[in-house]
Amino acid sequence: MNTASSHGGLREPAEILLVDDDVLALTATAATLNMAGYVVHQAKGRQAALKAGRTLALDLVICDVNLGGESGLELCRDLRCRAWKMCR
Repeated sequence: MNTASSHGGLREPAEILLVDDDVLALTATAATLNMAGYVVHQAKGRQAALKAGRTLALDLVICDVNLGGESGLELCRDLRCRAWKMCR
């Protein structure tokens, strides 16, 4: 359907990227969001998330804060930097 909506220009259904190194958490969260009508993409780590960020038109990223020793917050900063060309 992917048409512009009246609330902030988001497409419907919104496309969400889930990032988690815990496969069970990733699968359960994706299933819940899919049932709610969202298009969900899954990434099991930093490299997969960065690749998805380059190739997909995302509306939202939901990321685990601790990605097996890597910072989920830093990953979100990197994704935002690349998406909006706001790198320091």
